[in-house]
Amino acid sequence: SPARAWLTQLLSNDGMVDTFRHFYPSAESRFTVWNQFTNRRYVNEGSRIDYVIVDEVLMRRVQKGSSLWCGGKVDETKESVEQDSLTEAAALRAATANGQYRPASFGGEGIQAASQFTLDSQFVEPHTGMIYTPPSFSDHIGVSLLLDNGSSDGVLLQRNLTLGTDVATRKAQPHKAQTSIASFFSGNAVASSQGSNTAKRQALSTASSRFAKSTADKKKKSSIAYHFQKQKN
Repeated sequence: SPARAWLTQLLSNDGMVDTFRHFYPSAESRFTVWNQFTNRRYVNEGSRIDYVIVDEVLMRRVQKGSSLWCGGKVDETKESVEQDSLTEAAALRAATANGQYRPASFGGEGIQAASQFTLDSQFVEPHTGMIYTPPSFSDHIGVSLLLDNGSSDGVLLQRNLTLGTDVATRKAQPHKAQTSIASFFSGNAVASSQGSNTAKRQALSTASSRFAKSTADKKKKSSIAYHFQKQKN
């Protein structure tokens, strides 16, 4: 597909890294979205379309963190858990919280409620990977990235960054040019809204006058035609 071709080119030609695949190259059936309408999450048939992609130069700052989650605690050694978490069965357990998330009824009752204990299972140790938020939240789950603070090589990352105000920097922040929701409640917004309403009323009044004049003209023409026809007969 064009999307897959674009992503492949980005990773291979632009020196970018898919952080999930970097740490889990052999993990099976790890998806980030499922068709909620047909309950596909509960059989783990989905797609992985949510990524954290990092420049390979920065990968030395990326940490793996805790093991890939597989639906709950497993009373085995860390190595065994790590190996188990790569399987398709582990991915299904993760998607359903070990079967605690139940599919919605096709009768229209909505997603079945899960216990608070099950809902809290989404909160795990910091890691690079996936965060299995409940299906009641969204048909997507979250993805995460764990960064170190630079102390591993003796250089602490600067915490207080100040963005430049040059044209190139502002262009890289298009979201700041968007109107905030708060602006709609400001004095200028109210005045603008009132002005807009006045303009709308004036336009409506003009349209009504034109319609009334047009109707009157049609009636006048119809009356003239009637009298002309009557005199002719």
